[in-house]
Amino acid sequence: MNNEIVNAMEELENWLADPAELGRKPAKIEYTASFEDEDGIKCMIFKFKKSFFGKWLLGIVSESGTFSEMKEYNSSTETEDAKSLLHILKEYWKKIAEKEQGFIEIPIENLIEWDEPNGEGCIVSDKITKEGYKVGYMLREEPTEGNPDSGWRFMAGNEDDEYMDNPDNHHVFALNTICNYDSDIIPYLHAKIGSAFIRVDESHFEKDHEFKPMFIQKQ
Repeated sequence: MNNEIVNAMEELENWLADPAELGRKPAKIEYTASFEDEDGIKCMIFKFKKSFFGKWLLGIVSESGTFSEMKEYNSSTETEDAKSLLHILKEYWKKIAEKEQGFIEIPIENLIEWDEPNGEGCIVSDKITKEGYKVGYMLREEPTEGNPDSGWRFMAGNEDDEYMDNPDNHHVFALNTICNYDSDIIPYLHAKIGSAFIRVDESHFEKDHEFKPMFIQKQ
């Protein structure tokens, strides 16, 4: 067993010993496998027992942190189960970072499955993610080459030129995250590049023909 595995095992043992978790070191612990997720995050999978005669439970040690939900270990699904734990960790740290930057905290659910080749990134106005406006205008541009970019740009619709010209007023998010801010956009996400839509009422968009007024609304 190499030093990296030994150190990770010790890290999981110490995490489990915390009074907020198991409250003691596990009776048994074993390393099973490693993987790297789509973001390049390395993760080690362990199984452990609360007591010598108890069930094997799943735990992970990764570059995003150490974690277990104390759920039963299954060798046939260990990688997928570990990826689910890693996703929880990544979402946790993402929320912490967003809170520090002033973004509105919202629960994130998996609302879409995005399988288009250019990735799930999108650029979003802070009017939406910090001030609580719904999406008023959505435009799909040619994706930025070399980036996980869907091409989608989302604005509230009340940004002036000065606001739009300041790059600090716009941030990159995953499409699924913005769908959680405003699920009204979901039916339009697979529109072709060059498409633009404006909000016309509380829940619907129409193609932007530059003559219909935009409906601007806060959440």
